[in-house]
Amino acid sequence: MYLKNENDLSNGDIGVVQKIYEQNNEINIDFNNKIFSTINKASFNNLTLCYACTVHKTQGSEFQKVILVLDPKITNSFINKKLIYTAITRAKKQLVIIAGKNSFINGINKKPETRDTTLVKHIKLMYKKEKNLIIVICFNNVLSSLFLNTRFFLLKQKYLNGSKILNNDIQTFKSSRFF
Repeated sequence: MYLKNENDLSNGDIGVVQKIYEQNNEINIDFNNKIFSTINKASFNNLTLCYACTVHKTQGSEFQKVILVLDPKITNSFINKKLIYTAITRAKKQLVIIAGKNSFINGINKKPETRDTTLVKHIKLMYKKEKNLIIVICFNNVLSSLFLNTRFFLLKQKYLNGSKILNNDIQTFKSSRFF
């Protein structure tokens, strides 16, 4: 991840190392399939490893797979509906949420400010475009649905085996409290 705005790169741009030139202390990095940049040793301070990053750092980016971890042992005041929405909408194909049930439910019910989100519309649009988005909700490592009084898409376990997801396979639970 690049940490500075310069050289046609922005703070938060994520790249993949393509080649290492040991004799020159340089590396080639592919940033978002757009920019191939040779970074010399002096620029290494502007880079950090990005095997995992915060939701805040991912704003404006999309990833094929996203794993959102909400540690049930830590009750953070910043875990709220907006943060979870941001994390969920970063995923293009697969989203895995690992959380204690109470952490997730409390987070999605906590409103940092009054505004309407488009999460449900966004997920429906992704299905409509046939992106084969897979959503897995994992409460304490057990597949589970949210309570029936919530509005969310429940995908059955058979889809985890790679079957195509169709619009009529989606179950929607309705609630005025959620989204």
